[in-house]
Amino acid sequence: MNTQQHDTLAIVQKVITEVTGNDIEDITIDADLEDDLGIDMVREFPAIVIKLQKELDVTLPVKTVKECATVAELVELIDDEREL
Repeated sequence: MNTQQHDTLAIVQKVITEVTGNDIEDITIDADLEDDLGIDMVREFPAIVIKLQKELDVTLPVKTVKECATVAELVELIDDEREL
């Protein structure tokens, strides 16, 4: 994991913790958003995405972000969008 991915992961962990109340230690790069973290993809996930977009000043494509199943996929998508 490079420095940017590590920084992005830290922000994703913070935002997921704020929205869901999950312990930050449980939010690992390999964690599945629904199965491991219990994130409600209808109610909580959109709030997470909105908060991440504001915090990171990035626009995440709705279709692509809906396909994210793990923390790693979300971090990768954010980093890809930040590079554009």
